Amino acid sequence: MWEENKLEHLLKKKLLEDLPKSDAEALFGNYTTARDALLKQVLEEIKSQESDLTDHGPNHVADVMDNVFRLIESARLDGRSIFLLAVATLYHDVGNIFGREKHNLALLKVFNDTYPKSGQAYKRVKSLVNTIAGAHTGKARDGSKDTLKDLTNSDSFMKDKVHPRELAAILRFADELAEGPQRTSSYKIKHKLIDSISMIYHAYAICCEPAVIDEDNQRIALTYPISIKNQNGTLYLHECEITLEDMLTYIYTRVHKLDVERKYCKHYAPKILNQFVKVSAVFEFWLDDDEQLHFDKNPLELDDLVNLDDELKIPSLNPSFLPATIVNDLQGQIDDHS
Repeated sequence: MWEENKLEHLLKKKLLEDLPKSDAEALFGNYTTARDALLKQVLEEIKSQESDLTDHGPNHVADVMDNVFRLIESARLDGRSIFLLAVATLYHDVGNIFGREKHNLALLKVFNDTYPKSGQAYKRVKSLVNTIAGAHTGKARDGSKDTLKDLTNSDSFMKDKVHPRELAAILRFADELAEGPQRTSSYKIKHKLIDSISMIYHAYAICCEPAVIDEDNQRIALTYPISIKNQNGTLYLHECEITLEDMLTYIYTRVHKLDVERKYCKHYAPKILNQFVKVSAVFEFWLDDDEQLHFDKNPLELDDLVNLDDELKIPSLNPSFLPATIVNDLQGQIDDHS
């Protein structure tokens, strides 16, 4: 059962503020028509297609929408932008129904079947949503992971400007934050009903609480309550055969990735995301899910503070700026003119 969430409530309010009533009602009606079609025909079916994948169904979509709302709550986004964000969030993972590989490229197949073709500004919505949602993962045109650079910073929609790159960055970061126990089944983990290759992803979901978007303290706050067992002198997670050492190693890669995404996305959406300057992670350890063990190393923090003793990195970041390279280039030009 889907209940109207805070992002949808804000969407309805802002559309009515920014557009003529008939246009606002038409756009919101198109959104709800598409949402209901996806809920009925697509989102619940992704599990049957990718049974070992962490949840990408209605609960995940609602979670990402909640993150989007919290990220933009104090911003002044107009109704058009919030509409595109909401629709893109609906569709960002629907391609998984055709398989996980390159799922962001399969969005249009689902959009064509579920979004009302008679909807207002249909072709503009289709193009912009595909652009915004498609950049949440995958590869850029040059083969790098920098998908956001391929997007335009300014476009038009319903007689006004929108900013696809900024909106895509918000969605991408909101999606990265959508982790936690709600994305898996502790029962399936306990009874080893998940493929061994995918188990680490589900174990991670069990080990982390949903991220807190802590605007007051300019941070993303993570908490990891980890239940462990002692088995023949080796520490394992309480409900599966993954060692604590392996789990911590994987958690660190995820904390690092979230921090990289924070820096990356705020580069393309500074007005919305610049306020978040660090990722903070707190760890708790429970023996046999009952006794809390002492751990005084908290918190683990990754932030934007620079090291004033860092060595010069410009040449290594961009070899074309090596002094010798510049001298040779200029010398070549001078020689050509002599």
